[in-house]
Amino acid sequence: GTDEKEGDDDQWPEIYKKLQAADIFVFATPVWWGTHSSLIQGAIERLDVVHDEILEGKTSKLAGKPGGVVVTGDGDGAEHIIGTLANFYNAVGMILPPYASLSVLWEGHDKKKSPTREELWAKYEKEYADAAKTMAQQLIKYA
Repeated sequence: GTDEKEGDDDQWPEIYKKLQAADIFVFATPVWWGTHSSLIQGAIERLDVVHDEILEGKTSKLAGKPGGVVVTGDGDGAEHIIGTLANFYNAVGMILPPYASLSVLWEGHDKKKSPTREELWAKYEKEYADAAKTMAQQLIKYA
C-alpha cells in the first residue's frame, strides 16, 4: 500500500502523507528522451496504488485536487508529457485545470549550453512569467 516502506531508507510514506495534505500538486520535469523524468515515473508508480484502490471501489485520497504540469527542455516533447500526466491525474481523480500547464522550452536548456542564473531568470521573466501567473491563479481557483 501507499504507507508501506520498500526499505529502511524509503521516505515514501512521509511523502505520501504530504501529498494527501496538499491543496495543489505540480509535477515538474525536464524532457528526457522525449518523455518525463524517471523521478516523475517513480512517483506515478508509487501512486498507482491510489488507482488500485479506486478500482476496488474506494474513494481516491487525491480526489478533486488540482494538479499542474511544468515541463522544461530544449526541444519537443512537452505535449506528450502533459498528456501523459493529465491522463494520470484523471485516473486518480485529480483535476488538470485549464491553463495549468507550462512548457519552458528553450535551446538555452541544451545540456551543452551553460547560461548563467541571471540569463535564465531574465528569459523566464520575459517569456514565461505571464503564463506562470495564469497557471498559479488557475490552480488556486480550483483548489
